[in-house]
Amino acid sequence: MVSSAENLSMQVNLFISARNLPDKDTFSKSDPICIISEKKNGAWVKIGKTEQIKNSLNPDWKTSFTLGYWFEKRQDLRFQIVDDDGNGDSDSLGSTEATMGQVMGARA
Repeated sequence: MVSSAENLSMQVNLFISARNLPDKDTFSKSDPICIISEKKNGAWVKIGKTEQIKNSLNPDWKTSFTLGYWFEKRQDLRFQIVDDDGNGDSDSLGSTEATMGQVMGARA
């Protein structure tokens, strides 16, 4: 059996936090949720979302995501943060895209 670099992978556990989010609520602070997607075959596929943190502009979500990290493969991720007030309407608080390699190389 021949081993190749394409088969080198590991499972990683991502914990998400955000700082200095905009306040979109009138009488309280935003209630952020983070939605994580991965680009597969040119389309964004939702991996999951965090729990909602009430009245926070600096959330540290408890929900984590276990993803495969393929060492020799580009994996594009998108993190979208929305203010969800529970009435079916949500406001965008921001988003960013990064490769899994950038996330793995980032400082904590």
